Amino acid sequence: MKFVKTFVHDDVQGYKFGSNPFGQPKVFSHIYFIDGLLIDTGHYNMRQEIFTAVSSLPV
Repeated sequence: MKFVKTFVHDDVQGYKFGSNPFGQPKVFSHIYFIDGLLIDTGHYNMRQEIFTAVSSLPV
């Protein structure tokens, strides 16, 4: 199962990604976008979903 959630807090746009082949994800990766800077904590299994989610951001 793959999990993608977006959120906004003040000027920070965030994304939460998780994956697990057997049920609910137990480990998550977060990505933050702040004023043109993209901070990516990495999640190899979710690379396509991450790319799709952030491809429109003006990094």
